[in-house]
Amino acid sequence: MLKLYGGARSRASIIQWYLEELEIPYEFVKLDMQAGEHRQPEFLAI
Repeated sequence: MLKLYGGARSRASIIQWYLEELEIPYEFVKLDMQAGEHRQPEFLAI
C-alpha cells in the first residue's frame, strides 16, 4: 500500500485527488508543516 505524506494544504492534495479518482488504496500521513514535522530526521530518512 502507498503512503502519502503531506499537510492540510500541501501539494500532496493533488496526488491524493488522483489516488481517489483512480481508486488506488493509500494511507495518508498528515504532517504538521508549521511544527516542522517535515524536517525531522525520521521524515528525512524516507
